[in-house]
Amino acid sequence: INDLEPKAQANIAQVIEDLGEPAARIVSSSQISLAPMLDQGQFRSDLFYRLNGFTLAVPALRDRGEDIPLLIQYFLTRFGRDGDVARHFNPDAMKLLRRYSWPGNVRQLENAVKRLLITAQDAEISRFEVENLLADQPGADKAIAASIGKERLADSVDRHLRRYFDLHDGAMPPPGLYQR
Repeated sequence: INDLEPKAQANIAQVIEDLGEPAARIVSSSQISLAPMLDQGQFRSDLFYRLNGFTLAVPALRDRGEDIPLLIQYFLTRFGRDGDVARHFNPDAMKLLRRYSWPGNVRQLENAVKRLLITAQDAEISRFEVENLLADQPGADKAIAASIGKERLADSVDRHLRRYFDLHDGAMPPPGLYQR
């Protein structure tokens, strides 16, 4: 509602006025508080007071980190295909997802889970895969960006080799690793 032009605000205020009693219930949303806009003359006071009967503040996902695992489980169930191996996140990957600020809120989380379901190599989605995904996301937290982009070369090589050997379930990988 905060993005409406003054003419549209006037039209909506008039429609609400014409409804009379008993009036229909009108639900509107705004990503910002309308009170400062009202004070600055950017929002019509008559429309503000007609719409301001009940306010419900919905917190951003970054403020509800405990909800992220529940949402992820919902998305995994929703987007999983019949007959596929059930996917899950390892604990380190889940911690990283909980620490991210999610500027796009639930929609961004939903798209991230979709992308990981498509790109993940195994049934268990790893921290490495989540780091790669978050490196491409807008608004990456400094802590996550630091853990992704400022890793020492030796640590990066160690992490990649561990992953490579883990993919072979304790057996030696095929010959040729030394030459590579």
